[in-house]
Amino acid sequence: MVKRCRSNAMGLVLLTYSNENTYFFIILIAGIVLIPGGLISHVVRVSGDGETAMDKYDFTLLLIKAAISALIALAVLQIVRRVR
Repeated sequence: MVKRCRSNAMGLVLLTYSNENTYFFIILIAGIVLIPGGLISHVVRVSGDGETAMDKYDFTLLLIKAAISALIALAVLQIVRRVR
């Protein structure tokens, strides 16, 4: 949950994040880093040649890993909320 704190001199709103958001981002980043690319590479098919194809492959791999990590993070947070 996002809470508004105060405005600074330039009119920007400073935000503080709850622990749930922090946990979500920690699980998300850990999942992106720890999910092996070899598990997902069987699914990814990218056309093109050379550097363009590798750029597309890397970006697609990153998006898939981020989506899987987000789903895992949401599931973990839902379980933690129900246990409390």
